[in-house]
Amino acid sequence: MSNEIREIWTRFDELIAKSANPDTSAVVQAIKLQTEFMNIRLAQMEQSLASIARGVGK
Repeated sequence: MSNEIREIWTRFDELIAKSANPDTSAVVQAIKLQTEFMNIRLAQMEQSLASIARGVGK
């Protein structure tokens, strides 16, 4: 995981901790989870595309 992504997770955690409203905290947590899921899915797609590109280059 890159430093940029780690920084984003830290920023999400700070927003969650600073939120005075539990509903706002829950929304930020949901956005963080969705972002984590998207990051995982995009990483898988990048790996798949790299594999395809290597196969085409042979």
